[in-house]
Formats: sequence, structure tokens, C-alpha cells
Amino acid sequence: MNLAYERYARQTLLPGFEKSAERFLSQRVGIVGVGGLGALCAYLLAGAGVGELRLADGDVVSLSNLHRQVLYDSTMLGQSKAQCAKARIAALDPHIKVITMGAITQQQDFATLVAGLDLLLLLTDTQASRVQLSAWALAAKIPTLIACVAGFNGLSAYFDYASADFVAKYGCYRCLCGHNPEPQVQGILGPTAAQMASATALSALQILNGTYPEALYGRVVVSNLQTQQTQRFKLKRDAYCEGCNQHAD
Repeated sequence: MNLAYERYARQTLLPGFEKSAERFLSQRVGIVGVGGLGALCAYLLAGAGVGELRLADGDVVSLSNLHRQVLYDSTMLGQSKAQCAKARIAALDPHIKVITMGAITQQQDFATLVAGLDLLLLLTDTQASRVQLSAWALAAKIPTLIACVAGFNGLSAYFDYASADFVAKYGCYRCLCGHNPEPQVQGILGPTAAQMASATALSALQILNGTYPEALYGRVVVSNLQTQQTQRFKLKRDAYCEGCNQHAD
């Protein structure tokens, strides 16, 4: 049996995913934040055969990460998260191209990260960083999936910044929460982070595959992972948003 066929045999049985192995191989995904969400998400995308992953994170593995950042272990303490994630992915599939970068704090570094990307995932752990990175993604017209988790609550939304019609109708991440105060640091359980990471990876694969559900387009998904209740709310552009008004025409 062809090894590539064998690796993705169960994946390609899914309706709509029959050609996904070939499709994913040529696609490039950037992930900013390789922690509780980003590390597992990267691993799942690699497992599905996404040909190139660009991982950006300036942090190192610490003991307090290990209960929820399941890609890392105690032998990696003090090491770069992005480099450790790259090593894990290489062990899973050495044919996946993984490029690592440090923290993205300058627009020039962001431009390097997103050049030629098919999809950007913003999975950092601060709202301020997500707002800034989202603004750069909007200016660069990069399709962007944003997710975060705190306590038992998760939030995710896909911002199709490549489409001017999307921005005009649904706005940007700043419209959604850029004016809200930074949430306080909350506790978190490993399964909560893993559940959000898996959901984010699934959304990313659906976007790359062209099978993202229409019911989720232009919607933010808010999940209470303690009660397993999920709600969807329509995104709406803020007419006074300083971030996307110039891009909404």
C-alpha cells in the first residue's frame, strides 16, 4: 500500500475530504502562540497532512505549562516551545515543513510570517496581542482564525480578511472585543485547552478544505466547556472601529 495513502486512509473516507491529502500538502498555515491551543493544533494539522507550518512563539516550556500543553514534557523545560513543537511534528511526519520564529512584535516580522500563507491562526494568550496581530492580518488581507480559552470558556471566530465583503459586513476582531478590558488571568484544566485546540484544528482544516460550514461564517462561537453549551452570535462591524473602516469599502 502506498504510504501516503495509508497515512490518510481514514481521513479521506469522510465526505468532502476525499482529496484532502493532496490539497493539504500544498497549503501553508501560520500559528502565532504555540501553547495550550497552538501546540496541539499544530500537531493535529500536521497529522492531517498540512504541508507547511510556521510556528511563532518567543516563550519557553515551564513546569506550569505541562498540565495543559500536552505536546511538551519535563525533558523540555527551559527550551523553546516552537522548537519543541517542531521536533514533535518531525517525529510524527518528517515530510511536514516546519518553520519556527520567535515572538511577533514588529509588523516586519509579521510580514515575513504571513508571506504566502493560506491561513493564519492567532492563538496567543492575551487579548492585546490578538487585537494587534489581527489588525496586521486585516491590512495584509490574510484569512485569520482566532481562538482563546480561559477558565471553562472558549471563543473562536473566522475572519475572512481576504474578502472585502466580509469585512464590510462582519468587521474585524477589534470590532468584537477590542474595546473590552483585558480579562484577568484565570485557571484552566488541560482537557479544556485540548477541547478548544481540537475544535480550532477542525475549523482550520474545514477552511483549508473549502468545507467550512456556512452556518459558522460570520459568526463567533462561544463555548462553556464545563456545561458543554455552545452559542453562536453574528459578527457585526463597528461603524466607529478604527481598525477596519478603511478596509470595508
